[in-house]
Amino acid sequence: MGAHALFVANLEGEGARVSTTDLLQAGGALEPLLHPAAPAFNSHHQRATVSLIALPNAAQLARYTARVCELAFAFRKELAQRLPRPGQPPVPLPERIGEPSVFKHVLYIIKENRTYDQVLGDLPQGRGDKSLCIFGDSVTPNQHQLARDFLLLDNYYVSGKSSAEGHQWTDAGMVSDYVEKNVRAWFRSYPHVQEDALVYSPTGFIWNHAADHGHSVRIYGEASKPHYDTQLSWTDIYNNYQAGKPFNFTNTSTISRVRPLLSPNYPGSDELRITDQIRAAAFIKELATYEKQPGDAFPELSVMALSTDHTVGTRPGMPARVLWWPTTTWPWAAYWPRLARAGSGKTRWCL
Repeated sequence: MGAHALFVANLEGEGARVSTTDLLQAGGALEPLLHPAAPAFNSHHQRATVSLIALPNAAQLARYTARVCELAFAFRKELAQRLPRPGQPPVPLPERIGEPSVFKHVLYIIKENRTYDQVLGDLPQGRGDKSLCIFGDSVTPNQHQLARDFLLLDNYYVSGKSSAEGHQWTDAGMVSDYVEKNVRAWFRSYPHVQEDALVYSPTGFIWNHAADHGHSVRIYGEASKPHYDTQLSWTDIYNNYQAGKPFNFTNTSTISRVRPLLSPNYPGSDELRITDQIRAAAFIKELATYEKQPGDAFPELSVMALSTDHTVGTRPGMPARVLWWPTTTWPWAAYWPRLARAGSGKTRWCL
């Protein structure tokens, strides 16, 4: 093919198809806690490919372009650019950006990378594989109840496979060219806490857009890092919480737009030694404060990170993976009445 072909390197060509056995055979090293006897797979170990594509002529290129536009649902870009129509009635999901919605408040909860099958694969209503379900109904009863009461999302796909690019898609809906070219390498940083300016999308973050359009915003634990006494173990922190002792910390963020929106009472979610019970308790306390205020003072957009469902495998001093989840699955249904009272009588919520 030579000069008449394109050679395209695909970092994530076949997905997470490189096992621990493959790594050992290639002379790689494994973490001490990984057992090399049985092959295991990880989203950070992607099998790359190279595509050889013959250079198309003009007619072929036009067909290829049309096909890409079709598969990428490019028509949605044109729909998104349509101006809002006056006099439209409020609906849950407006047809055009800028048209009214019935929702006044959005609580946007960010959890860590888990596949559908890992958590909800045991639900018979969905297209799941029960054999892959690790954190099923007995471990995550609250998330299962949310799925039963609202949406299952069993055929919903995402672009971020690990935290570094996942937080970019989650917070901005887009990634930069730098992120796409550093997947699996991360020479400069692993930017899951949003501390590397090269990963920021030039279009900004979701909280920028909300604030720029006059909406009130509160960020709970996202794009920030907690600073605390690192001599404390997970057990120390959890036992202190159980005993009612306060957890002393401060949050920092490298993003100037985040700092005034960041709750100082809610520890940044990057630290897995801090149980999510402390974070949930901090939010409940702030909720109680909003309930006592007149009118509808609760933020219109709340971005909340609850990340300890990430787990840390079998590392000593940390809880086993199935013990993480009871401390990360908060009974949201019990707080619906209180969330409603935090707003006006006509307030509607989108969780």
